[in-house]
Formats: sequence, C-alpha cells, structure tokens
Amino acid sequence: MAAPTSGAEGARRVLAVLQAFSPQQHTLTARELAEVTAIPLPSMYRYIALLRDTGLLIGDDHGAYHLSPRFISLARAAEAAETLIDLADPVMRDLVRECGETVIFVRLIAKVPICVHRVESEHHLRATFEPGQPLPLLRGASGRVLLAGLPERSRREYLAPLWQSDPEEAARLEEVIASVAARGWATSEEEIDRGVWAASAAVTDGRASVAALTVPSPLVRAPSGMQERLLGQVRAAAATLSRLIEDARLSGRKTAVQSGGRARGQSHAAAQLTHRGRATDPATYNAFKEVLSGYATAIQQLSCPHARFPEFARTEPRDSWHEHRYNSALSGGAAAGADQRRPHRNRAYPELPGPHRGREPRARCRDRGDP
Repeated sequence: MAAPTSGAEGARRVLAVLQAFSPQQHTLTARELAEVTAIPLPSMYRYIALLRDTGLLIGDDHGAYHLSPRFISLARAAEAAETLIDLADPVMRDLVRECGETVIFVRLIAKVPICVHRVESEHHLRATFEPGQPLPLLRGASGRVLLAGLPERSRREYLAPLWQSDPEEAARLEEVIASVAARGWATSEEEIDRGVWAASAAVTDGRASVAALTVPSPLVRAPSGMQERLLGQVRAAAATLSRLIEDARLSGRKTAVQSGGRARGQSHAAAQLTHRGRATDPATYNAFKEVLSGYATAIQQLSCPHARFPEFARTEPRDSWHEHRYNSALSGGAAAGADQRRPHRNRAYPELPGPHRGREPRARCRDRGDP
C-alpha cells in the first residue's frame, strides 16, 4: 500500500498536472497526464476531479481534459506583473527595427529559462517563440548566458545531474560557461531548432545578471559574415537595457506596473490595473483573483482531506478522554487545570489502580474511559 500523500506534496502534484499542458499538448487524457507527470493513475483521477470542481480543468465527451478559459486572465496578469518588460519592450522594438529579426527576453524561473517577452520580426520566415515558452537550460545561447550569470555554487547545483550522467560533457560545458561568464554573451547554431542561429547577451541590474536578450535568426539570413554584426547589435541593446535597469534600481523609481498611474493614497490593487500606460480591464483583475481563489481552494482541500472527503472524518470523539483533547484543540489549547497526560490503566485487570495512588485513579479512569 502506497504511503499517504502529504498536503504539500499533493499541492505540488496538482501544479504538475496543470504544467503538463502546453500549446502543443493542449488536450490530454488522464492516462497521458499520469505518464507525463509520473503520478499514479488512481491519484490522477482524484486530482482531475478536484481541478474540475474548482473550474480550472474542463473535460470533454471523449475522456480528455484541457485548461479552462480562466487561465487566459491568469496569463495576462502574469505578463503584467513582469516589471522588467516595461523597460525591455522599447529597447527590443528598436533592436527589431535595426536587425530585422525576432527578439526575445528570457529569464531563469524555477531552474528553467522562460521566454517572458517577444517582439516579432516582419519576415514571413522567422523563429517563433511564445511568451511563457520554456527553453533548454543546457542547450542554446540563452541557456548558457543565464547559467553563466549564476553564482558558482548555484551553477554546480544546476549541472549536478549532468555530472552524474556524462562527466565529460559536464566538464566541457563548464569550460564553455566560464568563457561566457567572462565575456557576457554566447552564440549557438542549430542547437535547439534546425536552421536557426542565435546570439544572446546578458542583461544585468548593476549587481548581477537578471535576464538574457536573444536574437534567433534563420541561417539563410545569418551567414558567417552577418553574424558578427548581429552579435554586436544584440550586445549594444543588452548594454542599453542594463543601464536602464540599473538607473531604475539606483533611483528607486518603480516601473509602470508597480506605479503606473498610482496617485497618492491610491491602493496597490488599484494601481495594478494600469499596465504600460493603458488601463487594464477590471474584469481581468477580478478573474485573476478568482483563479487564485481556485488555487487556494484546491490546496486547502489537499492539505485537509476531510474537507473533500467528509465521510472519512470522525464525527465525534471516541470517549471522554478524546473528547477532552478534542475540545482542547478546538479552544486553541488545553483546558485550564486539565491533565493532558493519559492515566495508566491495567488492561488485564481494569478494577486495579495504576501508578496514580493517592489520587483516586479508578474514578479518573472510569470517568475518562478506555480508548
């Protein structure tokens, strides 16, 4: 029999179920979800039922499931909360006009490089990256730049699995990352997508690396003679963005998401309704709060199984002693003057007293009962 799942572990599993969906795999069956997340199928059915009850998952007539539209507002809220985008967006648009290629802004989130913003090229043939799309950590220019910006100890933790599986490749990658850390940029060719060359440069806040600014370009438009020019343009744009972020940090100026349109005395929640100089629909903000409420409900039900399965909850104490402990727990502590220790009782001869001589043990045992 499998060990019971704790509330925290159950919450992690629910989040893993939600993260299994992607633009390429937007509809999955329970068995497919179980294979992707390595969660036992019986438990998967329980998590699916919970997510459907909270309105975060929708099922069809064929036994497949997909995310509910409530996540649309959640995605908008996540983008609005990414404060560096307000500083990066104009720099990225200038870079697109200068080089003619798509520009992406990549950050390291939970040990995964994530494209948090993108400005696309006008070319019909272009590299496509969606906001929120994860990228490989150990392959590609963006991953190497982000790894190079980590402290040495953190970098070793990230590379620990590779050291165990392929020490030679790990040693080679360590040398490459050390070189990238020294110069602040990296390039890659067909490491993630065939026919794509990429240049990436580190973006800093004056103290540490915070992101990577990357230009992925089809090789047909990036021959060897053009690569140096593209790399120089990316490095110059990253340096400009780094100065903007450092100036904002040193001056204590808040970005548009944090203070856009915020008047004196205005609540922080109201200020969040303004993003990049335009008002955000209040319905979007309210829908985001509803999604968070659904998350909170799911986690609460996982942390307290009796809330979801009340038939397994004990409806009344087993005896007077348990009633005493039960009432003490409800009142936030032991009753005044009550002895929380259970009295010893001779189970073979209940009529005989225990070691509580001189304190009427039989009366106490008889009052408290035998569990």
